[in-house]
Amino acid sequence: MVAVLLLLAGSGLEALALSGDGKLLAVGGQNRAVYVLEVGTLEVRQRLGVRAPVRNLAFTADGSALVVEDDRDTLRRFDRATGKLLGTLEDARGLTVHPDGKLALVRGANLRLIQLDDFRTTTILETNERPAAVAFAANGKQVVVLEQGQPSDDERRVPPADVSDKWRGLAREEFRQRNDGRISLLRVYDLDGKESRRRRLWYTSDSDSTTLIPRGDEMLILNRSNTVARVNALGETTLSRLDVTVLHARAASPDGKRIALGLRGSIRVWTDKTQDH
Repeated sequence: MVAVLLLLAGSGLEALALSGDGKLLAVGGQNRAVYVLEVGTLEVRQRLGVRAPVRNLAFTADGSALVVEDDRDTLRRFDRATGKLLGTLEDARGLTVHPDGKLALVRGANLRLIQLDDFRTTTILETNERPAAVAFAANGKQVVVLEQGQPSDDERRVPPADVSDKWRGLAREEFRQRNDGRISLLRVYDLDGKESRRRRLWYTSDSDSTTLIPRGDEMLILNRSNTVARVNALGETTLSRLDVTVLHARAASPDGKRIALGLRGSIRVWTDKTQDH
């Protein structure tokens, strides 16, 4: 594990982004500024002023530009070397950048693919429910959408107060998820917007703080809790726990081998070898 500490008192850390080579880390939050740091030393390389609190960040593939999403559902694209504003887009949240750095997913009145160089919409994806989180598949050829949990008659509901004390730790969490009367759909689309497959999951996630991280044929689901759901290509789900408490922000390199976790007053970066902690 690579653990790093950054003092962020009063900054309200909300957003992280790792560059494609895993060497740079962008940090933003309530103080309306974005800091670009070296991962190895956390030395500040650049500071960008933003007009509103920062909610999401992403590097383009070559690291030459930084896209900032604020809490007013506005995207801004900055030249990283000069800090020059290159463009803006309204009604856009949930910024998720394609591994090639040319396309991105955003949500507003609908879920859509846009080009990052001019923010032009290329495809609109039809979904049944409001997405809890979206991501590009590791192969870059598909879009993965985790829909919000919804009630289902196919799953029984056991009230939390009635869960037996014999269930503890992760076993208790899995029992609760399998018996809360709710399911979610993990849907896969081609880049032209055509749905290619879907998986029905007994696991449901916090719709306001969920992050999808592709890793090969798997998909990791993270939210503010320390429970991580790992979903394979067949839709089979397993749970694990991180040795932290609340996760205020989450980000990953395009291959999912380095994951940055924003904690209270600190940042931890996990390498691929420690992903299962």
